Amino acid sequence: YAWLDPFCSLWRNPLLSPQQQLVNRSLLSTEVYLLNRNSQGYDSFIFGSSISGYFSIEVWKKHLPPHASAMHFDASSETLQGIAQKIDFIIRQGGNLQNALIVIEEPMLRRSQNSIYHLYTPHPRLNGGGLHWIEFQHVNFTAFRQIDFIKEHILKNAKPSPEKPTSPLNLITNEYDYADLEQYVARQADNYYTPQLLQKFEEYAPLFPQPPAPVEAFNLHWLKYIATRLHQLRCNYAVIVLPTYRGAALDCLTAQLMRSWFEKERVFDFTHDEWLKNNPRHYYDPVSHLRTPLCNQILQEVYAKPNPGLLYLTLPQE
Repeated sequence: YAWLDPFCSLWRNPLLSPQQQLVNRSLLSTEVYLLNRNSQGYDSFIFGSSISGYFSIEVWKKHLPPHASAMHFDASSETLQGIAQKIDFIIRQGGNLQNALIVIEEPMLRRSQNSIYHLYTPHPRLNGGGLHWIEFQHVNFTAFRQIDFIKEHILKNAKPSPEKPTSPLNLITNEYDYADLEQYVARQADNYYTPQLLQKFEEYAPLFPQPPAPVEAFNLHWLKYIATRLHQLRCNYAVIVLPTYRGAALDCLTAQLMRSWFEKERVFDFTHDEWLKNNPRHYYDPVSHLRTPLCNQILQEVYAKPNPGLLYLTLPQE
């Protein structure tokens, strides 16, 4: 395990790994921040799960002050607790948080704790409920013993398929470039959205309950904590709540609480948008990664005019 360092958590640099599918995204995001915080002077961050990764830094910066320095500080299968940890980590490191975009998919409100899985565990330096270094390595070592790494290591020598465009990582903004993927999907939609893929969308959909259910107290605590910290820091922020494919809408109680804890003009709930969430071709995959043009459209809707504090928003249908 120490010789291979398969998850780039011992001696290998996770930023240079040719096997990004093996790298913990929380580890990667934190290392990008630590590497560049002095040279880049980051003061603007997009927080969320991998779903937030499809919101372009370049597009977002059009709505920020000219001097803003932005990056993605996301994690796979992110939790509200994880977002709070990252905000506190930035401040502990002497950083600034002047602008923030918090992207919450409705299922995130039901993740009660940080996952103990090698791709999802928080970076040890985030602390605050995350695993410490020895525990972090124990989780990785346990996964190492259970995975067929011969197959995994063969992957690093395999050439990318032209039918599945790769997404290179920007080591400054910590975002993947999905331009080739979007171009491919747009041009060859029928080849991309095969009957097999569409069937997977239907199989995944029941995992996300349709009837709105109250959010547990644990996550309400972290929602309120995030709102309090953003207010304390006098941060210019927006909170976007996204739907999953055929997923539940945000329940009324949580919506009311969010509008009271955050400034109601800064909360944008798209989970009631039936047009947006009921078409599988609005997503890249059954896990509900929203396509980049729709993410750009949402940013335009969020920043184009002041939000009058509506209970929820919908995108113009094209």
